[in-house]
Amino acid sequence: MTTSLITRRTVIVALHDQSRLNSYVKVLEREGFEVRTATNGLACLAQLQDQMPEILVIEQDLPWGGGDGVLAYLREDPLLSSPSAIIVLSEKPLGQAYMRYDSRHDFVGTRPEPRQLARRLRRLVQLVA
Repeated sequence: MTTSLITRRTVIVALHDQSRLNSYVKVLEREGFEVRTATNGLACLAQLQDQMPEILVIEQDLPWGGGDGVLAYLREDPLLSSPSAIIVLSEKPLGQAYMRYDSRHDFVGTRPEPRQLARRLRRLVQLVA
């Protein structure tokens, strides 16, 4: 496995709800982001291994690996770099594992509307630029 360079303004959105995923993709592409998607943890890991994005948007309750599992894998695999920023979508309280990340990361207690997510991504891109 080889690491990939971070591609600017590339985002992976990992979300199990296909309808919401499609709405996020539509708005984010309109905002100028290159968007790749995953609907489960295994597909998300495959995307991350293929090419590391600048930003990862991941649902905590993602099936087949979950957001917890994907983020744990990123922390533990020395061959993978990490996204410059991570947004975790969750309707449940976040565990201690998420608190290890710094201010480049955003933890959302709900599933934001597509335009709200786009605003958060733009803000994070400015922080990591």
